[in-house]
Amino acid sequence: MNLLAHALLADPTPDSILGNVGADFIRPPDVDHLSPTVYAGVMRHRKVDAFTDSHPVVMRSIHRLSGRWGWFAGILVDVYYDHILTAAWGEYVDVPLRAFVDRVYDAILAGDPTVPEYAHRVLRGFVADDRFWCYRT
Repeated sequence: MNLLAHALLADPTPDSILGNVGADFIRPPDVDHLSPTVYAGVMRHRKVDAFTDSHPVVMRSIHRLSGRWGWFAGILVDVYYDHILTAAWGEYVDVPLRAFVDRVYDAILAGDPTVPEYAHRVLRGFVADDRFWCYRT
């Protein structure tokens, strides 16, 4: 759920951003029906997750929370890491955070006909709630 980081690691194209941000919300059987560019974004998201989920620092962070939060510990850590990213945004990214978030929202709202409606619905909810901008707080 560290979706802001996934958007940042995407290629700077709407389809790549959509695939990277939407990967957690697209069921495995539907992935094979995605356009090649959205599919590539989903695959990048999965590679990033495979690396970070097995990284000792991430595993230690999750372990610290798992006693109280159980399965949700990983999600909480991801959201917190996105919060930290927003706090240090200017150190890593030349584009202002608001402009970047708006670019991500544009990619989500432009959509792609090969992305299932249920995934579009979840992602449009992120836009409606301005969730990426809310990572700041």
